[in-house]
Amino acid sequence: MLADQPDYEVVGEAANYQELKAVLRNTIPDMLIMDYDQPGAFSLDDLVWIARRYPQIRILVISNNKHKHDIVTALQAGVSSYLLKECGKDEIFSALKATMHGEQFFCSQIVDNVLERRYPVSCEGLVLTERELEIVKLVAEGYTTAEIARMLCRSVHTINTHRKNILGKLGLKSPSELVLYAIKRGLVAA
Repeated sequence: MLADQPDYEVVGEAANYQELKAVLRNTIPDMLIMDYDQPGAFSLDDLVWIARRYPQIRILVISNNKHKHDIVTALQAGVSSYLLKECGKDEIFSALKATMHGEQFFCSQIVDNVLERRYPVSCEGLVLTERELEIVKLVAEGYTTAEIARMLCRSVHTINTHRKNILGKLGLKSPSELVLYAIKRGLVAA
């Protein structure tokens, strides 16, 4: 699929972890597309090592692995985006574009799967990214997802992914709770 796209150049391919390490010794790509759940080829430990060793590489996982623990481990290691292999071509290209722009992208099944698990809240509180704070503010100001997508030059799916991530991080269940959060935090006037 990528070979036919003028915006992307494939700079290396690897069938297993050893081959990937050899490729990474010679070139550091902007993005790595990987299925870490391939017995005899790649493992979750390999993915974690790569994400920590090369934090400048944006990692897009396309896998069949739906195990919450593995997904959370991959995300905590620094994976940028995560799709299931059953996702369509359009969703894959949306994920590629978002990942290359430094954004996170998750198919809805991954978001739903991960949000079922509540993370322990630390004493430091939750930190939203600048983009997430911007989206919270726009939601609280009454803009629709489509309007926010146009304003930020992003896809509707990307904005929906951000909204689901924000609700999950804050432990909220609805847009109205998000508006109350924004008012309490002084992001918008009451």
